[in-house]
Amino acid sequence: MEHTLWDHLFVFVVFVAHSFYAWITYPSFIERVKKRGEPARIAGYLETVVIWLAFSAALVALWFVEGRAWADLGILWGDPLRFAAGLALSVAILWLTYKQIKELAMRGSSAVADQLGGVCYLIPHTRRELGWFCGVSVNAGVTEELIFRGFLLWYLEPYVGMGWAAVLAIVAFTVAHAYQGIGNVPGLLFASACFVGLYLLTGSLLLPIILHALIDTMQGVLLSRSGKPTPTSGELAMQAGE
Repeated sequence: MEHTLWDHLFVFVVFVAHSFYAWITYPSFIERVKKRGEPARIAGYLETVVIWLAFSAALVALWFVEGRAWADLGILWGDPLRFAAGLALSVAILWLTYKQIKELAMRGSSAVADQLGGVCYLIPHTRRELGWFCGVSVNAGVTEELIFRGFLLWYLEPYVGMGWAAVLAIVAFTVAHAYQGIGNVPGLLFASACFVGLYLLTGSLLLPIILHALIDTMQGVLLSRSGKPTPTSGELAMQAGE
């Protein structure tokens, strides 16, 4: 099925315009978190959920209007044997990621801040923030897999073949999240490669969605226990007065 003008426009808005928007607005988000703490962080979570839900709704609407097969987006169960292999791979990736994140969290808030850089401002500090963060994680698992794996591989394959489409999808996901800090690029590349590989292995978005949501949630839960790597300006003032 040929691409339409709407497909090209979707690619521009999501992968170009929004990536640019994230790069230019994230520093101001950091400043708001430093000044206001929880309200600013939750507002950032809410904005993220709304944006990606809107993108996903637009994509689903486009698919419905064009009468396309949902299997082209990876919305299917897939082969049972390939699913079993993907499940085993998912467990291995999840365990490896858990060990790495837990080790980092046990090193304390300073180590977390040094290694993660700008991502620290997304880490939940309170129970309320953690609840919101878990919602963001589930949202990211569903919407980002639908867009970065299901749609983008479908879009790129006719032009460059599935091999290069997979490579470009890995790069696109990394670039779209690199505003969080250049130091996080290796981890982003690894995560994106895992999600793409899992999708190609199983032919379904089911396991990539679950793995993505679990990894993001686990990161928030474990790192929130490491302390507060990003104190607000008010907290810094209180510390200075002690």
